[in-house]
Amino acid sequence: TLAAYPVDANFLHIILKPARPHHSIWNYFVECDDRLHRIHRLPPITKETHNADFYTASQWFIISKEFAHFLANPEDTESGTFLKEYLDYIQHAVVADEHFFGTVLRNTHFCNKHHNWNFLHLQFDRWENEIELAKRDGRKCVMPDKNHCGRSPTTITLDQLDILQLSGDLFARKFVDEVDTKVKDVIDTLRMKEEFEHVALNITKPRGDGDKPKVDMSLEGHGTLIVAKETINSSYPLCLGLGSIENKVRLVPCFHDEVIPTLAPGWETGGVIIEEVR
Repeated sequence: TLAAYPVDANFLHIILKPARPHHSIWNYFVECDDRLHRIHRLPPITKETHNADFYTASQWFIISKEFAHFLANPEDTESGTFLKEYLDYIQHAVVADEHFFGTVLRNTHFCNKHHNWNFLHLQFDRWENEIELAKRDGRKCVMPDKNHCGRSPTTITLDQLDILQLSGDLFARKFVDEVDTKVKDVIDTLRMKEEFEHVALNITKPRGDGDKPKVDMSLEGHGTLIVAKETINSSYPLCLGLGSIENKVRLVPCFHDEVIPTLAPGWETGGVIIEEVR
């Protein structure tokens, strides 16, 4: 998890081999009258010509507060001139976001705080724009015109759910409701269950000798649930409980899957009978 890393870590997935875009496609563009106009070709950035390398990276990332402040203040001369000069160069290139953040990170002092992963789950299989129109995967052709299928990740469906869970990533793309309407609901349900189990584990797990003494959260006789009224009739009612950090109060799922919800209307004001919950 992110908690295992320093607070000033930056998570970007960067292709560490410096990019060398072909001169035929690397151009300077200007937007005018709702159109892009090619003005001239951009000279590629290399270590030999610019004392900097040019990198391609994912647009999806997690960055530190320090790096975000650095990016937002290009006029700050204390940080050097590279950022300002590179902004002047890259702002007129196409798909600039894929080349901006990684290049800045790798060519400044923040490169020492780089972790080459962004906790993003993607699945690529083939480029749809390179195969015959009739054989293209419709899940990846979400544009009205099928000729505009791009180099897009495979749309995540319930079929990929096991792979998604095993990845250990915090984020994923891409999801398209028109392709699969259920996968995000299933993920929400699984996350809710995992959160509940995590909270329960933090309450009951034994502590070391140097830790704070274990707090006895058990109840004598008939326990009482304080339930959010908006969730009473839902499949997953939420109860007032303690969070896993600093005992902050928050809403958590009331029941494990094995608990039978047999309580009558109005149960949020009364006790839970032991026999009813085994």
